[in-house]
Amino acid sequence: MAGKKRVRVAVIGLGMGRSHLEVLSRNLHAEITVLCDLKRDLARSLADQYKVPGVCADYRDLLRDPGVEAAIVALPVFLHAPVSLDLLKAGKHVLVEKPMAATSRQAEAMLAAAGLHVPGMPPGLIFSLAFLSGPQASMVQVLERPQTIIGREEGDVVTRDPETSRRHALVEIHRDGTVWISDQQSTNGTLVDDERITGPVQIFSQQEFTCGNSTFMLLVRNTDEFPLH
Repeated sequence: MAGKKRVRVAVIGLGMGRSHLEVLSRNLHAEITVLCDLKRDLARSLADQYKVPGVCADYRDLLRDPGVEAAIVALPVFLHAPVSLDLLKAGKHVLVEKPMAATSRQAEAMLAAAGLHVPGMPPGLIFSLAFLSGPQASMVQVLERPQTIIGREEGDVVTRDPETSRRHALVEIHRDGTVWISDQQSTNGTLVDDERITGPVQIFSQQEFTCGNSTFMLLVRNTDEFPLH
């Protein structure tokens, strides 16, 4: 690793966080610089064991520490959001144990602070398409933008299905959380409930639709039930 910079990491919370120490100690791209826990004696003991130079009992000591570039937050879930937000605002990278936050509102605030919130996407929801049949059967793809093109070899969701047109269908996620699908003048059409659609049609979670020989199921999940991580 000579000449290559390691990411300097702090671990906050040495209950669950203890499991990260062994992994990080073997990671050639990371260097543990601080262990943080209210039980300072525990932090010091583990720091001696893993040859970590710094310990603290208050995570706020890390906010202005130039020796910390990233932090693992392994605290009780009600502390995930406030601690992570403080770290993000201080310019630190954050890895947080799951569940990500206690509420979807907190999760959205964390994503926004990290610059990961997608404008136009409804907060608190995760949208994905499960391939039920076709060449990509058994795959699941998360929809990360308000508009998603399904196509044979182009677009955001690629089917690799010869019966699917190059740009076959458009899936639109509205700010109110509704999802609509429209055919893009495909050769074989887009079917919802075994009917070929002629205009935008609203589809719901666990509803199926077909493009060529590829059948999909829309999945919508709340981040409170299926936390992001």
